[in-house]
Amino acid sequence: MPSIERLRSALAGQPFAVLAVNLAEPRSRIEKFLQHLPIGFAVLLDRDTQAAKDWDARVLPETACQPAYMSRRAIGYRTQPVHREQAVR
Repeated sequence: MPSIERLRSALAGQPFAVLAVNLAEPRSRIEKFLQHLPIGFAVLLDRDTQAAKDWDARVLPETACQPAYMSRRAIGYRTQPVHREQAVR
């Protein structure tokens, strides 16, 4: 997370955003963790793991970069290419 925070800081003022998604941990545990590791981006709670399922997260932790023109991320192995023209804008 420190390296992601450095990236967020370096790209401040540009069309770039960072979000963290915590998978099914209690809020109190997350808050305690963030007291020791302050970050400048939102941590979303995936209490029922639905976001992980929707995004097909296979390993944890996982980092994904998603261009603004894409409706879903393209990372790792793909059976078909993703073309910019096919993206939802």
